[in-house]
Amino acid sequence: MAVPQTDRGYTSLLHHLHRPSPAILTQLDGFQTSIAYYLAYGQKGQPNGQTPTPLAAAIVGSSVFGFTDQTDVETIDGRLEMLLKAFRRAVHYKVHALLGKPDPTNPSASSSSSSSQGLLSAVFSLPMESKLSTWTREVLNGLQGGPSVVRFTCLGGLLLGLEDLDRRKAARKAGHVIDTDGTGEVDEVVAVRRRTRGKVEEEVIVALAEVMETYPLPLGDHFMNGDRQRSDWESEFTHNTSGTTGTSESLPAFTHTRHT
Repeated sequence: MAVPQTDRGYTSLLHHLHRPSPAILTQLDGFQTSIAYYLAYGQKGQPNGQTPTPLAAAIVGSSVFGFTDQTDVETIDGRLEMLLKAFRRAVHYKVHALLGKPDPTNPSASSSSSSSQGLLSAVFSLPMESKLSTWTREVLNGLQGGPSVVRFTCLGGLLLGLEDLDRRKAARKAGHVIDTDGTGEVDEVVAVRRRTRGKVEEEVIVALAEVMETYPLPLGDHFMNGDRQRSDWESEFTHNTSGTTGTSESLPAFTHTRHT
């Protein structure tokens, strides 16, 4: 039996998650892409059934996001924004993988065989919605038990990615074609099952409640006093939580109220 080859990119990602170097933390765009890619595709050369659960657990427990009282606000905002975008992008990458489309990080490396395999998979195996739902739940399993702020950020990115798919589905149903991932391409509509989407929303609410309990100072107090502007990732997620709870929720300003 052939021994699967080690995926150096995956190994490198795990190494940097466990022991981040100052250099890697200045390259957040590359870190973001790597997290999104391996959540969606898994290790190269591994069985197709590889679960993203261990990687999600490694991410949420990484010292990269182990902030202390000495960590400045700009650093916290930058890393959390990167994390939210990584999980959002992972949803799009996963749809690419399920459809057998070219690797979005290296399109030239794909061949026609990958598209053929994707087509055969669509015809002879579980529906796309089932596969995406299974993957989503496996990601959720990996996020259990992580720090509330980090878990909330990961869940927020995951939920935003699923909302992107829902918007695409609604637009297609209305006879419109929209591009949600910046490629300009028209994809087959793939959406997560409603029950799974509901589970993600529940986890977001639980994580938000934990964040609010840990960092109880209202967000509005800081912004009304003009301490700082709301960061991009906070603003984006606040805008999108209206579909989760029925009212727009604000993210607590945990970056200013860490316990001593």
